[in-house]
Amino acid sequence: MIIGAGVAGLAAAQKLTAAGLDVLVLEARDRIGGRVYTNPDSKPGSPIELGAEFVHGRPPETFEIMSSAGLHAAEIEGDFWYSRGGRLHKGVEVFSERDQVWRRLQKFTGPDISFAQFLRDYCSDVPSEAKQWATSYVEGFHASHAERISVYSILQGDKAEEAIEGDRQFRIAEGYSVLVQALWKKVATERCTMLLNHQVKAVHWNPGHVSALSVNHSVRSYHQAPRAIVTLPLGVLQSGSVEFSPSLEMKSAALAQLEMGPVLRLTMQFREAFWLDTSLVTQGSDLSDMSFLFTEDEYFPTWWTNIPLNTPVLTGWAAGPHAEKLSRKSVQEREAIAVQVVAKSLGLATAKVEQFLTAVYTHDWQKDPYACGAYSYVKAGDNENAQQLLAQSLDNTLFFAGEATHSGGHHATVHGAISTGYRAAEEIINRAK
Repeated sequence: MIIGAGVAGLAAAQKLTAAGLDVLVLEARDRIGGRVYTNPDSKPGSPIELGAEFVHGRPPETFEIMSSAGLHAAEIEGDFWYSRGGRLHKGVEVFSERDQVWRRLQKFTGPDISFAQFLRDYCSDVPSEAKQWATSYVEGFHASHAERISVYSILQGDKAEEAIEGDRQFRIAEGYSVLVQALWKKVATERCTMLLNHQVKAVHWNPGHVSALSVNHSVRSYHQAPRAIVTLPLGVLQSGSVEFSPSLEMKSAALAQLEMGPVLRLTMQFREAFWLDTSLVTQGSDLSDMSFLFTEDEYFPTWWTNIPLNTPVLTGWAAGPHAEKLSRKSVQEREAIAVQVVAKSLGLATAKVEQFLTAVYTHDWQKDPYACGAYSYVKAGDNENAQQLLAQSLDNTLFFAGEATHSGGHHATVHGAISTGYRAAEEIINRAK
């Protein structure tokens, strides 16, 4: 039995069925993919991603699936811009400022502390703007609180990225959900039963036996299996919405040492890419190769275009404390804020941006009951084994997968989640021999 049909669950199903084992997958949503979700109304060549969007580096797990399915990964090669004091600047300066902090971070050898504490203790002489941009990067990229995230987990993630060319970024031209479908096609479906709209409410287990209670439109069902792979997101495990009996008390320390990062993303679709018109944009800046735009806004500090797909789309990204602020706003207020930020950053009147706007798509992941956040990060302190502890199986009966169980620096990524699905499946196969 596999609880959850995100990429970790699908990867596990693929490996288990390939080994000749029969598999039941229980999924609460009406679709597979979990936190990978391309809006089904997307137009060909212009995917609207509501979940994962970027392929970070060249992870073999992801590229093997794409290669076997004939999918194309478009590399993102463009300019970074930032808006400061109402003026647009190329991103070289802001990243050189951030690198002042990073050079010190890479030499850090003390006891684990939070990133904010690191700035206070080891960067007191660094210009405040450099620390501000470094904080914005950490909270945005890791969907974290600078006061809580572990500096060693940041360094581990950087090292893991280097191994897979993490300085390169790709997007799947057909939309990330085609990767999910490609992974599902690799599952031997004659050995796999997939039940959608089946929210697991309780898991009763003892060595060699698992009974899961699911609810499908108020209809309760029980499902039996000798073993189960639990791929529930960290936030769901922490919420207690699924009752385990016996409880997962042995996982409580690991769950307390990890945190689910909040993300709220908003994508605006326009009639045309008006920011390419140098007669409109502030100072006549040539933004034809703009990939990312960073702002000083308290709500949406990060934006990106669909380059190299060249579609008239801008996506606003709010993570960590920014997402928590936005989450308290209504959908209409969020859309109004997004328009205002874009207008201010590009030196335009709000009404001008609204003239080009045709549609807005958004998703608040921390309010999604089947995710309870976007992805995980490690809290500062003596917790270097938290992900390993969460990943450990129980009595050769309950196994655990999902990005939060990846202990090699690739947590919070799609490829990290896929690899944990493979790992959990291999544990079952090896112990079943």
